[in-house]
Amino acid sequence: MAAAPSTDEPVELLVNNAGYATTGPFAGQDLETELKQVEVNVIAMVRLTHAALPGMISRGRGGILNGASTAALTRHRTARPTAAARRTSRCSASRCTAR
Repeated sequence: MAAAPSTDEPVELLVNNAGYATTGPFAGQDLETELKQVEVNVIAMVRLTHAALPGMISRGRGGILNGASTAALTRHRTARPTAAARRTSRCSASRCTAR
């Protein structure tokens, strides 16, 4: 995954809402496909937040909205990788505070 693009314009609001799901039992999924899902659903959110947050803190303003699928709140035998990825991002986001 490439680093977040550099810009002279400050990020005032970051909306992390990208994500997708695979379907079917985890054991039957291609490992590379599952890893790409985690890259989009979790790693991208962390990279973008890490890039935007320092400027927000230094300016004393800004916002970060982290969207999550309702799959993060459900138990379904065919959505486990998606639910785990979304649950991880939801938990991480809820503990992100700037001081």
